[in-house]
Amino acid sequence: MTEAFVNPGEPRPPHFMPGWEAGPYSWHAGTLIARRALLDTVGPFDETLRLGEDIDWLARAKEAGVRIGHAEHLALRYRVHRASMSSDTRAVQDAMLTVLRKSVRRRQPRGPDA
Repeated sequence: MTEAFVNPGEPRPPHFMPGWEAGPYSWHAGTLIARRALLDTVGPFDETLRLGEDIDWLARAKEAGVRIGHAEHLALRYRVHRASMSSDTRAVQDAMLTVLRKSVRRRQPRGPDA
């Protein structure tokens, strides 16, 4: 599980997700534990993506039929601040659209000439 937090005394950044205040959440790439065979199946994180490489990897894992679980203990405390890459709302939106497009393309049937 991951707990997101803002430094005490600092204002809550606009990109701090409302659900994060409710307590630990389950998915964050920093808490990934996987067997080598799974990494061989899904592949590495896409280093060409500036943002969203973790969501892209998770989408590929789900597309491959991987069961995703999570431990019930806190494994990561994640500091959210105004200077983080995810604070750029437009960049995050663009990254999520890129990840979605890639996922849709992977799932499209391929013809004999593809």
